[in-house]
Amino acid sequence: MSDRKFNKMMRFECAFYGMKALIVGLPLSFIFCWLIYKGMTLGEDSIDFVLPWASIGISVISVLLIIFVTMMYAVRKIKKENIIDALRDDMD
Repeated sequence: MSDRKFNKMMRFECAFYGMKALIVGLPLSFIFCWLIYKGMTLGEDSIDFVLPWASIGISVISVLLIIFVTMMYAVRKIKKENIIDALRDDMD
C-alpha cells in the first residue's frame, strides 16, 4: 500500500471512530441534560429547558481534535517502524 493510500485509510478510519463516538455520545448527552433538568425542576415549571449549544459544539470539536491528534501520532509511529521487522518480532 502506498503512503498516500495508507494516510487516506487512516484518515477515514479515524473519521469513522469520531463519528461513531458522536453518534452515540450526543443523543446520550441530550437525554442526560433533560434528566438533569427534570431533576432540578421537580414541582417547578418556571425554568425553561435549553440545550447548552456552545458546550456541545466545544465537545464535538474537542472529540474531533483528539482523534486527529491520535491519528497523527499513530501515523508517525508506524512510519518510524519497519513493518517486516515488527512482524518478525511478533513471530518470535
